[in-house]
Amino acid sequence: MVSPLAEVFALTPICPHTLSNRSVIVRLDAQVEVLLRSQRVETFLAADGLMRAELTAGESVVIRRSQHAAHLVRLPGSSFFDTLRQKLNWSGSSV
Repeated sequence: MVSPLAEVFALTPICPHTLSNRSVIVRLDAQVEVLLRSQRVETFLAADGLMRAELTAGESVVIRRSQHAAHLVRLPGSSFFDTLRQKLNWSGSSV
């Protein structure tokens, strides 16, 4: 979980096959290079849910912050921490 006000970049695997695959949190201005070291299986790059290209061994992809901002809708009367409290059942002590 990362607060929406944190100025960081979260790289999160989608549908990981092991429980050890976790998000990696880096500085907002970081540039991350992912290198395909071997070609055991077909490897495809997908961005925003769309297939973009097939990658071969030795190719890399650089991930960095876009120059364009995404504008998100925030509902009045709710906050990130209120949502966490509700979804994770953080109601405090029941003693």
